[in-house]
This record gives sequence, structure tokens and C-alpha cells, in this order.
Amino acid sequence: LGPGDELEIRVYGESEMSGPFQVQDDGSIDFPLLKRIEVAGMTQSELSKVLRDKLAAGYLLDPSVTVRVVARQNLEV
Repeated sequence: LGPGDELEIRVYGESEMSGPFQVQDDGSIDFPLLKRIEVAGMTQSELSKVLRDKLAAGYLLDPSVTVRVVARQNLEV
């Protein structure tokens, strides 16, 4: 993942945390409850695990998170 990439993040049963996110120029995204998260250099599955772990640590019980790249800044998906 890198700056300018457009992501579709889904947290099962949590519509307010699901939707489109764009990786900012500094390599981060702003995610509900968790604030700014550095994502540059991660794979989709790595980001999914990071979000799942952070949400499970005090916000949600056993969250299910999926991450999909819908557009890349410098590469085709």
C-alpha cells in the first residue's frame, strides 16, 4: 500500500467503520476510533490484521475486517 491508493475497508456489522479510504501522502489513513494508522508498505492482509487487532483491543469483540485495493496511485490493480 502506498500514498494515493484507494481502499475499501469493511468491518462486518459496523457500517460506520466501513467504506472507502484513501492513503494520504504521508502513508497513513484516518480510521474511525483508531485515528491515524500508518499503512505504507503493508499488504492488504497485513492491514486487515492490524485493524482487527486494534479494534479487538478495546472496541469490538472478535471483529471481522476485509481490505481491498480499488485503485492504485502508481500501478493498476
